[in-house]
Amino acid sequence: MKKIVSGSIEEQAKTAAEIIASYVKKKPNALLCLAAGDTPTETYAWMARMQREGLVDFRDCRLIGLDEWAGLDENTEGGCIKYIIDHVVKPLGLKKENVVFFDACSEDLDEECARVNKYLAAEGPIDVSLMGVGMNGHIALNEPGCDFNSTAHTVLLDPITVKVAQKYFQKPTPVTQGITLGMKQIWDSRVLVVIANGKKKQAIMHTSMYGEVTNAVPASALQNHPNCIVSLDTAADSAADWDLDSAIGDKGE
Repeated sequence: MKKIVSGSIEEQAKTAAEIIASYVKKKPNALLCLAAGDTPTETYAWMARMQREGLVDFRDCRLIGLDEWAGLDENTEGGCIKYIIDHVVKPLGLKKENVVFFDACSEDLDEECARVNKYLAAEGPIDVSLMGVGMNGHIALNEPGCDFNSTAHTVLLDPITVKVAQKYFQKPTPVTQGITLGMKQIWDSRVLVVIANGKKKQAIMHTSMYGEVTNAVPASALQNHPNCIVSLDTAADSAADWDLDSAIGDKGE
C-alpha cells in the first residue's frame, strides 16, 4: 500500500485522474470501476478535462457499476448510477454496450448479482478501481462485518450509511438495502485507488491504514493489496509530514 498526500483537493483529484489515465494509455479498453459520491467528483472532472485536451482517450474503456441503493433506477437523483452517468459515462463518451450497471429495481436482486458476477468472471478482473471510504469504514456497500471473500450481493445497510445517504437526496428518501460488488471483486482489481479528503475522514483513514485488518473495518483489508494507492489531502491525513516510505512502513508496497 502506498500513500500520497496532496496539499489541496484539486491536486488530489488531478493525481488520481493521472493514475487512472496512465493505465488507460497502456490499455485503452481497460475495465474501470468508479465510485459515486462527493469525494471523487473532482477526479472525474479532471479525467474529462484530460480527454478534452487530448491527453488520454477513455472512450473505449469498459465500466462496471460498483453499487446502488435498492429500489432506485438510473434516473433517480441521489442514486449511484445516475451520478456515474452524469459524471463519468456522458463526459467521457463511454459506449453504452461497454457499461454494466446493477438493476436495483429488479424483482430478483439475487439474479442481478448472478448476472454481474457472470460478467466479471468473463471480462474481469477489474483493471482500475477508484473507491472512497465510508465514515464506518465501508468500501462500496460492503458494510462492517462483511465477508472479505464476497462477490456481488445484497446488503442491509449499516445505520451510519442510512444516515449519511440522505445528503445525496433532495428530499427524505428511505434507503435500507443496497446491492454491491463484493470485497473479493474489488480486491482483485489490478490497481486500486482509494481517495479520501476532509478532517472528518482522518480517524477512519488512520484506522483503515494502520489498524488491525478486520471486517469490522472493511477498508482495512486494503492494507494488504499488492497495488493499492491511498490518496489523501492534508486534512484527512493523520501524519501529513510523513514521507511516502514512512507511510508504507513494514506493510510492503
